[in-house]
Amino acid sequence: MKTDGLINRERVEELSSHSDEPTSTLERILVVDDDPSVLDFLAKLLVRQGYQVETASSFGEAITLLQESPFALTLTDLSLPDGNGIDLINRVHSRDPHAICILITGFGTMESAIDAIHARVYDFLPKPFDMNQLLATVRNGLERRCLEIENQRLIEELQAERQSLQVRVDEATQDLQTKLHEVEKLNNEITVLFEIMRDIRGDLRMSESLDRLSEYLKRALEFDSLFWVVTDMSDQLISHRDLSDAIPSQFALHDLSPSQLEDLRSLISGKEDLGVRQSLIRNWMMTHLEPDLKGGDLIVGPFRTSSEFFGVIGVCRSSRFGEEDQRLLSLAVSQLVTLWEENAVIQRGSQMASIGELTAEVAHDLRNGISALRHITDHFLGEIDLSDPQNADYQEVLTENLCRTDDLIRELLALGRQEEDLSHTTPVRKLLDRVLRISGRTLERNRVAVEVIVDDEDLVVSGSIKEISEALINVIMNSIQAMEQGGKLTLGAQTSQPASEAEESMGRFVRIFVTDTGQGIPPENLKRVFGRYFTTKSEGTGLGLPRLQKLAKKHLGRTEIESEVGKGTTVSLFLPRV
Repeated sequence: MKTDGLINRERVEELSSHSDEPTSTLERILVVDDDPSVLDFLAKLLVRQGYQVETASSFGEAITLLQESPFALTLTDLSLPDGNGIDLINRVHSRDPHAICILITGFGTMESAIDAIHARVYDFLPKPFDMNQLLATVRNGLERRCLEIENQRLIEELQAERQSLQVRVDEATQDLQTKLHEVEKLNNEITVLFEIMRDIRGDLRMSESLDRLSEYLKRALEFDSLFWVVTDMSDQLISHRDLSDAIPSQFALHDLSPSQLEDLRSLISGKEDLGVRQSLIRNWMMTHLEPDLKGGDLIVGPFRTSSEFFGVIGVCRSSRFGEEDQRLLSLAVSQLVTLWEENAVIQRGSQMASIGELTAEVAHDLRNGISALRHITDHFLGEIDLSDPQNADYQEVLTENLCRTDDLIRELLALGRQEEDLSHTTPVRKLLDRVLRISGRTLERNRVAVEVIVDDEDLVVSGSIKEISEALINVIMNSIQAMEQGGKLTLGAQTSQPASEAEESMGRFVRIFVTDTGQGIPPENLKRVFGRYFTTKSEGTGLGLPRLQKLAKKHLGRTEIESEVGKGTTVSLFLPRV
């Protein structure tokens, strides 16, 4: 393409030699024109301005350069020997949308101007063009490119920040919804526990209490059915409540063998830790009652008082339970059992108040009768010949029974008497000697051999020697009655370590124990022996072991009993060592 008269060469040289400082550093510019002189002058002009310039004299050559690397700005003639400047600009933009394209031509038309607009040409410069205008257009175009790129970067950052903010908002919203759900669930749990405490009375029957418990739990805990496996003093009760039915149904335990039911009893009354027993019972239920549970999940809460574990109360459903469900069930069952315990304490207190009044009256009448009987006995003893061995035996039996009756009166009064002074201390060796001196003739007459074991002769315990010896004599009398054909009784004392954190503050304890070789106590009675008035003997009062336990509690000690049917029993009294 001829360009004579289109460029003022002197003006070009002047601009090149007197140009300002470069406005850009190494911006890559592609110049495309089929006139070598135009290419040469434009390249020199732009290089002096600090740009990196590549030149092409044809469409094909320009495409080759574009394929090698992009250019920030393309300055092209409209008409090329093998192509069109508009087509070249479209190819440039397809590679880099932010590239600046300037179109120069000496034969511009309205149609070419419209095509240039469609091709997003930055500027359209007709020949001959002014060099100052050309350089200003290049600078402005490159600045616009930088602004577009920066604007695009900021938009992308803004979008990324917006997305990140949206994610955080979604997470916070989800977390808030979770917290609200937890608060709502916790509020339901508190309401349920409050209503259990308010509405379920300790004097309700177990079935009535558990029916109400299931109604309250259903409001805070989704489940299909409620069941309980509880042993009492007489038998084992296994019941089931299916909330979908109006009539309660029973677990199909009739299909289980006696050995399987005995296994369940053993799990409930075992010696394992509470949590272990609870887990074992759950596993047993999941294994043996699987058809009734229909392959669902099951959780259980411990049915236990402050001192005893009687079984579990549980719920089951088709879906899995969570830890919060287990916690709520345990709290609800604990609340229920606490109400029963409180009611039992109130009932016992009322009973003891009545018994206290009754024993005072009975003791008064008994003592009057005993006094009269003693006078009559003394009179008759003065009239008979005591040198006769048979008469002497009658005297001993009569005197011993009068003493036992007097002791019984004191025991009845001691149960309702106010706490005595706790400042007394007792040497253990002196205590054991006193106990054996009082009970020695009875032991001998019943053919019971005695062994005394004391690991420290200087042991001293808290408590009155009279009170402790009377309690131990009652235990010894129980042992004698358990050894109907005679046997061996071991009476001993030894130092014992604290059994709990509460006892650690009191230091060491002394264990005073009575071991016999009698018939032993059946397991079903072992938990009841410390209950007042419980006895298996036709003439027993059931006050001996309860009195021992009361003595231990008064001095912050404790009692224990171990027994095996056919082998014997050991009763231990733990008192703080002084």
